Amino acid sequence: VLLLEETFGPQLQTVGVNTPQETQFVFCTATLPDAIQRKVQNEFPGVKVIKGPGLHRVAPTIAEHLIDVSIQNTKRRRDNEHLTQQTSSSKDLAACFDIKADQLFLSLRRNKCDRTLIFCNTVENCRKVENLLRRTDKQGKVYHVGSYHGAMNNEARSESLYQFTNDKPPRNERATNTPQKRSNNRNNQRNNRDSNAPTPTATAPPLDKVLICTDRAARGVDFAGKTVDHVL
Repeated sequence: VLLLEETFGPQLQTVGVNTPQETQFVFCTATLPDAIQRKVQNEFPGVKVIKGPGLHRVAPTIAEHLIDVSIQNTKRRRDNEHLTQQTSSSKDLAACFDIKADQLFLSLRRNKCDRTLIFCNTVENCRKVENLLRRTDKQGKVYHVGSYHGAMNNEARSESLYQFTNDKPPRNERATNTPQKRSNNRNNQRNNRDSNAPTPTATAPPLDKVLICTDRAARGVDFAGKTVDHVL
């Protein structure tokens, strides 16, 4: 039984009420927030909690790098050849986002991977980062950007996961390959042969796939056996 986050409480009560008293339950989870643990304990008094020693620890096969994105108390700024002192604080959200954005692009350049997950703490920030990447790569030649969060419906989230994990062209691109278009391609190939023109063999390099998500993607998402080498 998969208990969904938004309906966890009602689902738990339904399961508890409609099962025999002697039924044994085993609840398994990768993470155990305090609120979820309290709900389970209220519905199933006397439940035993078993935690492994590695809970909430970084796996030994993962290289973890911490990046300082804090704002200095003062910074020097050059305006019209004059140096001025500018004070910022962690409450300056625009400045905070700019610093994180700079480090984001730096990390993406340093860690070239087929697939990268970028976690944001809110849906709004997911959209800001997605818009930032799309504006920076307007031609879509570097990144294939997708999103995964609670403001999307199930169909949209499933499509984002499909695009992120699948090595084939996106579905909408394959859908545009109509019989007329295929016919035109064949005619072009014939013309190339007739004119003894060399057939182009160069292919564009694959795009780096980036999925921008909230912690909804941290709970048992199936990436269809594909490796995700980089997480931000």
